[in-house]
Amino acid sequence: MKILTRILGFMLLAGCVLGLWWAWNFESMLVDVASVSRGSFVESIQVEGVTKARHRRTILAPVSGVLVERRWTSGQPIEEGKSILATIEPSLPPLLDKRSHAVIEANIRAAEAELERAKSSRDVAESNLKLAQKRKPSSIVQNGITRPATPENDPEEQARKQELQVMERNCERAEYALEALRAQLDGSLPKLTGSRAKETKVQGEVEPDDVSRPRPEVCEVISPIDGHILQQIRSESGVVAAGTPLLEIGNLDQLDYEFDVLSSEAVKLQLEQTVQISPFGREDHKIQGRIHQIDRIAMQRISPLGVVEHRVRFKARAISELEPTKDIGDGYRIEGRIQVREEPDVLKVPVSALIRVKGAWSVFRVQNGVARSTEVKLGAKNESEASILSGLEANDLVVLYPADRIREGMSLRIR
Repeated sequence: MKILTRILGFMLLAGCVLGLWWAWNFESMLVDVASVSRGSFVESIQVEGVTKARHRRTILAPVSGVLVERRWTSGQPIEEGKSILATIEPSLPPLLDKRSHAVIEANIRAAEAELERAKSSRDVAESNLKLAQKRKPSSIVQNGITRPATPENDPEEQARKQELQVMERNCERAEYALEALRAQLDGSLPKLTGSRAKETKVQGEVEPDDVSRPRPEVCEVISPIDGHILQQIRSESGVVAAGTPLLEIGNLDQLDYEFDVLSSEAVKLQLEQTVQISPFGREDHKIQGRIHQIDRIAMQRISPLGVVEHRVRFKARAISELEPTKDIGDGYRIEGRIQVREEPDVLKVPVSALIRVKGAWSVFRVQNGVARSTEVKLGAKNESEASILSGLEANDLVVLYPADRIREGMSLRIR
């Protein structure tokens, strides 16, 4: 009895396996098909890119100082030579402590004494010059020749004049040194209120109200172009160093369209080639563009699928500057379509029917309701169709979007 039960169990299991194998290999599968046709074929390249404002510039702080706060709105228009982009005031000099203040005051007194000494020496030189002019003889003998005495040929008067010039320069040098020391105190104590004023008083400085700080001239950064504000990098007031980025400006009325393509497709591009441009999501908005720049250096990038790609950047501009660009701005995503060539009479098949089999292109051809794997040789492709050089004939039926379950000889039912 047990042996009979085991035999029946094995037979049931074998029947299930045979049924599954039969369903997998011989059950007809419902598929979508398309007919191989002959007609005009346009080879094109579909690309994606972004818009770039023309005359794009980054405005840097020309000098170090204190930036005056100003708020700009993105897209706000500016005029060349008129719009003030930023205002920078000179930085405040550092506050002096009691010891530094005393040292500077002592140096000032020393410089004042030096100036007085230089003035005294200058007065003595002036007196010597006047005395030499009074004692000047009426005639001078030079090389045995007697000539009338003049200021030019009197050696003593010339020496006294040179001595006076030296003393005057010493006075000027002493005056400059005194002014430099006094400048270290001027403006070092700005008018303060509240706790900072009390701290300054505690340090032994002069009263804040005793110092009237002059307002130096400010530096105004004027717009170098007619255009718009793209981005305000720094808006808060505060100390900035020379070369600090403040604003990014450009012309939103004139846009460049920047794309990148695989290097294998870039070899098909040419300057002045036409590009059909449309903002992403706005297929009804068409802009006719023309390629005006193609980079000669490819960039290596990693695709979202992890594949290493070599891509080439190229730029296009609208053929007519009157093209409507008011509804798009800088950095907008766009799509482009470039027509490479057109053939009037070729055999073509939908791209969705193509699959890769051992490195070659193939399709599943429907013949008498059965799937037949057929290797094909392609010519060119676009986003929807591919031209066929060999492997298929006109009016052949091919499976669209073939699933992994389809195999050679599988029964098919057309949807």
